[in-house]
Amino acid sequence: MEDPINLKKSGNRSQNVSGSLTFPNFPQPPHERPPFFPALDEKGRNLDDPAVLSSTRRHEIEERVLLESSFVFHRPTRHSRLSRLLQEKNKNNVVLVMMVNVGFMDMFANWVRSCDKHGIDPRAWTLIFVFDSESARQVEQFGFSVFHDEKSYGNQPTDAAQSFGDKKFSRLMFAKTAIVQDVLLLGHHVLFQDADIVWKKDPMAFFLHPSRQELDAQFMYDGPSRYFEPLHANSGFFFLKNTVESRIFWNMVFENYDKILHYGSQQKVVNIVLLSRFFRGLKIDILPEMDFANGHLFCEDKPIRLPEEPYVIHCSWTRNIQHKIEKYKNANLWYL
Repeated sequence: MEDPINLKKSGNRSQNVSGSLTFPNFPQPPHERPPFFPALDEKGRNLDDPAVLSSTRRHEIEERVLLESSFVFHRPTRHSRLSRLLQEKNKNNVVLVMMVNVGFMDMFANWVRSCDKHGIDPRAWTLIFVFDSESARQVEQFGFSVFHDEKSYGNQPTDAAQSFGDKKFSRLMFAKTAIVQDVLLLGHHVLFQDADIVWKKDPMAFFLHPSRQELDAQFMYDGPSRYFEPLHANSGFFFLKNTVESRIFWNMVFENYDKILHYGSQQKVVNIVLLSRFFRGLKIDILPEMDFANGHLFCEDKPIRLPEEPYVIHCSWTRNIQHKIEKYKNANLWYL
């Protein structure tokens, strides 16, 4: 396996008198409260300008404040419970974090069966976040530890989103962002993945390779979508080492949840913040697609572009859960 490219920068790029590039150090923003950035429309206009602030945009900001308030209010009790679980559920201080509801239980089960088929057992270092008792019951039947919380992360839907970016999808993105925030705050490295994932090899052998020790963040490549230029990071599968820089980065994603509501996409916000933090010292890598295959590499009738032996396959670039199942079945990756 070739060593991946380690994208390193030091500071902000600026141009001197001779025209060559220099990289003086940026003043670091306060660690405890990273800066916000404005919501933009399709023409790049600032929708947070008080002169044009709409009722819709104001509602997005109010919802972020409301959800964050509940998240902070319940944090002492939540962290007391979580810390006890995480002391047991980790490997080299890494915790595999997922969230599942009843609507995505088949996808979760398919991931479990893919692990079983390929001789991988992540149960000892995996924690599944659920937001209703039925999801908790079903996940525990697979032998996984569950963190069940119906208060801290807002009123979460129990069924699957009907399409990418709809209201259910956007509300789930708060929980998806907040559970990573919690695990980082409690001092652990985080491997996060969506439920629509298949494993063929244990990815920790890759992430813990000595050549990757200096990296703060590693993200799956999303494919050539103009919406996520220039890094094309996919937020459905990523590894965050618990460093000062990674905590600043993810705290900024978390505190800009209203932009996730605005764009209908956590991934859009992740890419904006990744690029901003890269120029301030965040060491990142976009994972090679032949080892971590994303949904752009295969469609329901032509799975021929899929690599033969990747670590992970992600069934993204889909309309809804039915489309995901169809893609996986045609690629012989449906194990139920």
